Amino acid sequence: NSAMTPTPTPDPSPSEPRAGFRRTRLVAAAVFAGSFVLAVVFYLLLPDSLRQRTPSDYTGFYKPVARSLLAGRGYVTADGHVSVWYPPGFPLLIAVRFAVADALGISPEFVLLVTRFLMLALSATLLYWIARGFWGDVPAVTTAAVYATYPLALYLTAHPFSANPFIPALLVTFWLAWRGVRDRVSSPLFYFGLGALVGCVTLIRAIAVGLGFALALGFVVAFCGKSWRWRATIGKISLLFLGNALVLLPWQIWASQQDQEARFVLITTSGVPAIIQGLTYAVDDPQSQREPLAVADDIREVMDSVHAQRHDVRSLGDAAGVVLGELRQRPWAVFRLYVAKVFRAWYGTGSHRYELPLALLQFLYAAAIIWGTWRAWQCGGEPRLLAGAAWLVALYFWSVTVLTLSLARYMVPAMAILMLLIPFGIFRYSPAPASRTETPDHDDPVPGGHEPSANGAKP
Repeated sequence: NSAMTPTPTPDPSPSEPRAGFRRTRLVAAAVFAGSFVLAVVFYLLLPDSLRQRTPSDYTGFYKPVARSLLAGRGYVTADGHVSVWYPPGFPLLIAVRFAVADALGISPEFVLLVTRFLMLALSATLLYWIARGFWGDVPAVTTAAVYATYPLALYLTAHPFSANPFIPALLVTFWLAWRGVRDRVSSPLFYFGLGALVGCVTLIRAIAVGLGFALALGFVVAFCGKSWRWRATIGKISLLFLGNALVLLPWQIWASQQDQEARFVLITTSGVPAIIQGLTYAVDDPQSQREPLAVADDIREVMDSVHAQRHDVRSLGDAAGVVLGELRQRPWAVFRLYVAKVFRAWYGTGSHRYELPLALLQFLYAAAIIWGTWRAWQCGGEPRLLAGAAWLVALYFWSVTVLTLSLARYMVPAMAILMLLIPFGIFRYSPAPASRTETPDHDDPVPGGHEPSANGAKP
């Protein structure tokens, strides 16, 4: 089951590539339509107890801010006060949907629901398109189907989470970054634009605030030490950061000016509270609807101590000081708390309900991803490069989730990218030379392997 070189085939006629592209577009359209239908069916079959839950951040922040934007009152909440608790991207997207609903005279919530179905279908189609660079239709459709039937991804579509538009935006970003590495793109505008796109993605969800650094690290590993020089790589990374900064800085400056304590706001003011909440997830809170959660006595002592200091934490420095203070007093308990958060990132829920079945479900997907990663790594070349890129982005999201709230739904974007590796564990990858539309900077092959065939998968 190792990678093998296919038998050479005659050069295709000029009409064959066009026919193949038309077929790919038809399959992509089928993937989009099928994924949309799956999302609708899942929503209709979802129990009312799960379907009718509306996130508090939507009712308390996103919805009123979107209405305020449409009314011309600016970025303010229902009480008329400016709030930078979340970045502006998602409220702006909601405002656009509200405007469409008002223009058409239909329910805004219905428009929001349909667009969430469309976001899942778009994400599945993007995964198909990325996977199509390695495989034929069957393995590429398998990648899309794995995501389109992923219960957590489907659950997100049932509620107005910011992850719904964030995931397809992230997949486009990953695809462009992957193309930059695979095709050794040299255009400065490409890296500047990629950085700007990362900034736009961050304005949808603040969890992507460090994504540019993760991509930069990937470029260093992929480019430096090969035919790319350090100076050229640093130049492209600088353009990546410049594009990112030019998108984020206007919001950063404005948000910092609105902060009542005159602090520099790093995208949102919700980051520090999320760190504290993530360290106190088992503390009994009468105002929450969380199920009681059993933890060791020394870990509960850490949580209670952090919870008691929560009102004194105003910045990242304050949060780090609290953690370091607990680490000096109870180092073993703090270590075990973070180990628990590492695992809870894959199955944790805000209510602490359904965590055992979710953990079992995630184990099955993780096993398929790990096996696919191993097989991709064995293939070498571009499959190995893809495995490294996917896990680099996944580890970034995993780290941020562990540092803040260890919730499984925060890992869905990372899971979407990791699912690109699953076909390597199911199908036999057959690399073969393939034509490209781009002209690489250097004519050296990708180290460690061959170019993938567009249809080089054999069940």
